[in-house]
Formats: sequence, C-alpha cells, structure tokens
Amino acid sequence: MIPVAVLSDLGYLPMAGQHRPPALIRAMREHPSAFIRGAAMQLAAAQKDVCFGGPLQSECLPPDPWPFTWVKVDKHDGTPAPETVTVWRVKGQFRALYRTRANTGILHSTPNGSWPIVQRYRVTTMQGFFPVPVPVPVSEDDNQNPSPSAGQSPSAGLSPIRSASASHLSAGLWHGAWVRWQPYDDTGIKWVSYFDGGRALHYFPRARYGFPQSAGCVEMPLDAARMVYRLTRMGTVVTVTAGESVMSGLSQPAGPAMVQEGPRA
Repeated sequence: MIPVAVLSDLGYLPMAGQHRPPALIRAMREHPSAFIRGAAMQLAAAQKDVCFGGPLQSECLPPDPWPFTWVKVDKHDGTPAPETVTVWRVKGQFRALYRTRANTGILHSTPNGSWPIVQRYRVTTMQGFFPVPVPVPVSEDDNQNPSPSAGQSPSAGLSPIRSASASHLSAGLWHGAWVRWQPYDDTGIKWVSYFDGGRALHYFPRARYGFPQSAGCVEMPLDAARMVYRLTRMGTVVTVTAGESVMSGLSQPAGPAMVQEGPRA
C-alpha cells in the first residue's frame, strides 16, 4: 500500500495545503477510500506506461502524467437549480474546466457518495430494470416480490448485460414509492464510465436535461458525454451530491477551456 503522502507528492491526490473547492474537501473527508483507490489505480496505469517490467516495477513511482481531475455531479434534490456534471482539474490551481446539464435517477436511485471510475466503454449495450411509479396496490399479495433479486438491483441503474427474468418483478416499494420494474435493453450507449456498480456517466438521448429521469445513471447530451469521457480516465473520482450547482441562463453545456490531451483508459 502506497502511503497517502506519497500519492499526494506524486500528484495522484491533491497536495496538503493546496487550495481545493470546499465540495472536494468535504468529499475527501467523507469518502477518503474512494480517492485513495482512484489514486492507486492511476499510479498502476502510469507504472505500466513508464516503468520497466519485472519485480522492481512496484518500486517505480512515476509522478502523475495527467493533471488531477475530479467529477462532481449535482443533483436537483428539490431545488430550482438544474442537475449538472462539472469536471474540475488542477491547472496551476483548481478550476471548473467543463460543465453540462445532466439527469440522475428518479426516486432517489442515484445515491450521494464518491467512487472512482472502474470501467470505460466508448459504446456498449446496457440492460436493467426501470422503476415505473404505479398506484398503491389494494392487496398485500401485490407485494410478494418487492424488488429484483440480488445481482439484479435496479438501484444500479443502467448496468452491464446480465441475464434475468422480469416475470417475477411485480409491484414493489422502492424508496417510499410503489413501482413496477420495467426491463430495458439499450444498445449503442456511448461514452460510458462506470463508477458505482451499474451506475455510470454516459450519453442518453433525452428531449431535455437537468432533472431526474434515469434508472440511476448520470445521463448527458452526446457532445457533453464525449467531452466528459475525454477529460476523465480510470480512477477519476466521481462525487454525487445534493444540488449545489447553478447554471442560470445556460441552455447549452459550457465549453472546455484549454483542454490538455493525454493518454486515457
């Protein structure tokens, strides 16, 4: 295990005393393991690119070849502010490099927390179950199977292909609301970065963006999803939090500023 101080000195974590956005300070304090895990993933990737193979590779500690990057997802959470995704990056100091409207999950299916990106796909097929609100059942028999079985939880939102039968998924109570589980099988989903089980940042076509619509993932317009994918990599930490972002007057994603290219997963 590489000490946290070493990861900071190498640039895989913000350095002690470095100015950071208050939300990042709070996220690192509340979810330190997510940032340490992400930093370790990025160090391992740099070691493969920079260090020679063999038994001494683990002793090779290259500095981070990419600027430290962090993704913040602001949920609507009953506020008038639209939901957004913001990519923060260190370029001398922390700055909001890119921002776009986004959609999180209905019925609180995108929880708060921080997770590193663990899988990335330019395009993939996603399957799962969408919670469709229904009237309160009149019989207790309607609640025999309140949720999908283990490994099929719709709380994961859009998820990698998995086999499951929807025949037993009748009405159930989900985050305080009665729902039925509607299976979906979406092909050609682009710019996908999984960070929490089946939850991911990705493109999904919608008429509008900025409020809860998904089954748990964070959906973005096509160009925005591509930009977020380009600016992040394996190990980049995604923090989901209650709505704090304001995009007054912005109907289109904010553009990137001086995007630095580099190797990515």
